[in-house]
Amino acid sequence: MNNRIASIIFHSVVISVLQFLVLKDFSVPILNSYVIAVFVYPLLILILPIKTSRSVLVTVAFLYGLLVDFFYNSPGVHAAALLVTAYLRAIVLKALEPRGGYRTEQSPTLKNFGLNWFLIYAGILLITHYLVYFSIDAFSFVYIDKILVNAILGFAVSYILVLFYQIFVRV
Repeated sequence: MNNRIASIIFHSVVISVLQFLVLKDFSVPILNSYVIAVFVYPLLILILPIKTSRSVLVTVAFLYGLLVDFFYNSPGVHAAALLVTAYLRAIVLKALEPRGGYRTEQSPTLKNFGLNWFLIYAGILLITHYLVYFSIDAFSFVYIDKILVNAILGFAVSYILVLFYQIFVRV
């Protein structure tokens, strides 16, 4: 149990440093109306142990989302997107449950469930996170093209970084 908590704290610190110190100012404008915004912080919610209750998950997501909003000087946009991601996590886990079921002490990671499973799991939750984030940020579906393009561009880069993190840091 102590190893699990130490692992969660370690990954929280590494991902936070990566997000706030390296990726915060990494927004690449494209054609003056689109942007590649890279977010790896949703990985913290994705890799929490399967047995984590939804209420704890949503609370952690809200508090961490507020921390991200503080660093990005945004009014709750990251918190809202991370809340939706945390809430949908249980639904995605249920939909992707292996035949033998989950061992509840496991974390839903590449190491524990394999590449194909993790790509689908992370892909669904990351694209959802991006769509919610840019929808709230735009606050109007008039900008649906901008929402979709920004979400896809940011998702593509973040998805690759999340995969590299899973491979090289070995969660």
